[in-house]
Amino acid sequence: MDAPETIARNTASSSQGPLRPALKIQRTALPEIHLGEALQNGWIEFWYQPKIDLRKMQLSGAETFARARHPLHGLLPPGTFMPGADDDSLVLLAERAFVNALEASATFSKLLGFSFPIDINVHAAALQALPLPQIISDNWTKSGNAPDITFEVTEGQIVASQTSIRPLLAKLQPAGVRLTIDDCIGRLSVTQLKELPISEIKIAQTRVAGCGDDSEKADTCQKVSDLAHEAGIESVAVGIESEADLRAVFRMGCDQAQGFLFSAPLSQHQFIALLRDRASVHKRQSADKQGKTAKSAQPTSRSRLTT
Repeated sequence: MDAPETIARNTASSSQGPLRPALKIQRTALPEIHLGEALQNGWIEFWYQPKIDLRKMQLSGAETFARARHPLHGLLPPGTFMPGADDDSLVLLAERAFVNALEASATFSKLLGFSFPIDINVHAAALQALPLPQIISDNWTKSGNAPDITFEVTEGQIVASQTSIRPLLAKLQPAGVRLTIDDCIGRLSVTQLKELPISEIKIAQTRVAGCGDDSEKADTCQKVSDLAHEAGIESVAVGIESEADLRAVFRMGCDQAQGFLFSAPLSQHQFIALLRDRASVHKRQSADKQGKTAKSAQPTSRSRLTT
């Protein structure tokens, strides 16, 4: 079994059972609700999709996704409440996502014993409106470590408003949070990327899904990954749905990946179970390795007789 297949198998299952079926969303006759209504009624939840480090072959972080738990229709995807959302609702959603990510980051980091990165996808205008330092001060536990939070803004928004993106970047850096370019298809040049304090680039899901069998999609993915590396930042393949796609982005040199091949977005409870399972496996592996090392260091009775 090669490395990509090992990653997919090890990530898509745990002692808690398969992770992929965890997201249960009604697929027929989906209602349309307003984001403001969902926020006002407390229906919004934040779920987490794992990110995988393709070099270390291990969990490297997560992206948070909004869901609405309707009292009649159950769990609903963003397509039912995001279209037509007003600016005030988008700002409030961004704020709640940030607060939730701060709390989750503290929980995940305490469980793992190290800082755990979380990505939040927001609209640039909503992010600009947030009082980031105040939110961090009010919600971040005083653990001694800065929150490992990254905001994602789409490539299209950056291209369309390059003059307004710089004040946003100036606002993010003092707050200790980073920026990622999301939904990237390679519209920015290496020079532009080097001028922006970007932590990583996420290749557009529409290009990643099927790139293992579609040469045109593969060319775009390779182009974006190469741009990222030339600019000195990491590339993330978003939307991995098959082992063919995983093998393709692995060969391209993508640094990280996420998608339904590994796991659907998980509730916070499910994600904590995943982290506990991974921590338990890591402890067992470390104990086994230490045991083997100690055993190999002990001289056998035969060696003691012959030395």
